[in-house]
Amino acid sequence: MNNEEHDEDLRAAKAWLLADPKELANFAAEHDKQCRQRKAALAYGDATAAAATAEIFDGLAVTPADFGSFRLIADPYNQRRLAWWITEDQLNVLDPSRSASDSGPRVLVSRSPSTYTPTLGRIAYEYWPRPTADRSYPALYNKQADDLVDGDAFSGVLADAAQVLINGALAQAAQWPGTPEKANAYFNLALAREKRGEFDLGVQRLSLRDDEQYSDDLQTIHWERWPLADLAYNDQSLRSTDSTLADLY
Repeated sequence: MNNEEHDEDLRAAKAWLLADPKELANFAAEHDKQCRQRKAALAYGDATAAAATAEIFDGLAVTPADFGSFRLIADPYNQRRLAWWITEDQLNVLDPSRSASDSGPRVLVSRSPSTYTPTLGRIAYEYWPRPTADRSYPALYNKQADDLVDGDAFSGVLADAAQVLINGALAQAAQWPGTPEKANAYFNLALAREKRGEFDLGVQRLSLRDDEQYSDDLQTIHWERWPLADLAYNDQSLRSTDSTLADLY
């Protein structure tokens, strides 16, 4: 078929469709049906592999809403402490497939914040090795400070020591030179060191007063005396990776 015949057929088809709106609707419906069939064939083709089983790993610890940072995690079952400063990248060197398991974990590995709606944004940790028994591990943590709002009165040791916070703010302000377009008139490194010294001294004094009002280190069991759990709990975990002892600490 030459180009002239092809163009003539196209003109005839267009004229036929435009002359009968019902035929046009039928043509459009059939075209849409064929498109859906083609998409379905691509999306739901034959199985490419046999059925596989999976195990859901519930090994994440989500911290409370007022959590700031850990001070100590105790393992009373083995009378040892658990580290919490191991990163996910470091654990990926030792056990990338998370195949290690034990009756209890040896470390808590920092992970991305929780994405689960009820605990959205909270700090999360991963137990490692994967625990095979239900246990509880007491921990001490620093509580997040309340947000300061203009007009609120300070409580506790800050009630009559607001100047300490002012000195800290002035120390930071004096360290900033400003921008090329607008210099900071308060920029003075000597003044920044002076205000920083006043701030540090004030914090030290307030810490002593705060410990007198709200005991910070009172506990009946001296968990801090327990040894720290080893990260590599057997030789096999080391041999299964290219890591060395220096990589694990």
